[in-house]
Amino acid sequence: EATYRLTRQLLGRMAERGQPCLVLTKSQTVLEDLTLLERINAQSLAVVMFTVLTTDPYLSAMLEDKAPAPALRLEAIAELKRAGIPVGVAYLPIIPYVTDTDYMLSSTLRAISEAGADFVVWDYLNIPSERHRARIAEMIARIGSYPPSYYRDLYGDRALPDAAYRAERDRELLARCDTLNLPVRAPHALFAGKLRPQNEAALLLKHTAFRDAVQGRVHMARLNRDLANRVYRGEATEAQMRESPLYPTLRDILG
Repeated sequence: EATYRLTRQLLGRMAERGQPCLVLTKSQTVLEDLTLLERINAQSLAVVMFTVLTTDPYLSAMLEDKAPAPALRLEAIAELKRAGIPVGVAYLPIIPYVTDTDYMLSSTLRAISEAGADFVVWDYLNIPSERHRARIAEMIARIGSYPPSYYRDLYGDRALPDAAYRAERDRELLARCDTLNLPVRAPHALFAGKLRPQNEAALLLKHTAFRDAVQGRVHMARLNRDLANRVYRGEATEAQMRESPLYPTLRDILG
């Protein structure tokens, strides 16, 4: 990146065409392209998201020693926010028994909120194969004494942790974000009027469906997810949209 500036070249092309973009990174060097991001955001929408595993410097060094320190990422979030660039955090992966404790969740989310992030998303450690399982075992062995049975019990033969575990942690994460007034998923105001109407409406529906699912409103979550797909493809009927509590907003977006 330092030699060829591929990101800068791509952002330049997007700026020429007014193409909305989202940059996902761990590096504060994205600030070197702030002028281009401001130009794109003035024309359409430019969002920057920083991946954050933890804001604990010791744990970060153990888990991602080659990545920029968490403090540098938090400072970059604050600087982007001051420049008027929408900025979010991808809090992932959440690692069971390492970064998923109530204390770790609370301290990490508070630091993200205080840095000025507009929103946060999260996901859990994915272990798709035995090769990855061995690498994860080596990683957590560097951090502390974790019996192998911990992950066998939680994962079984699945790539993701047990659904009950994820549902419980999702509820805890959502509650803590709500306490901090930290949106989970990009708030509608951030992208309102800046995307194609079908994209804007579909994104709003999917974000609403996520909250519905976490809070146990299974029927509404399914309804909004299905409607999001229909809206995105331009296939949603008036009757289908009326089934969603978001119908007045959808009608305004889609005209």
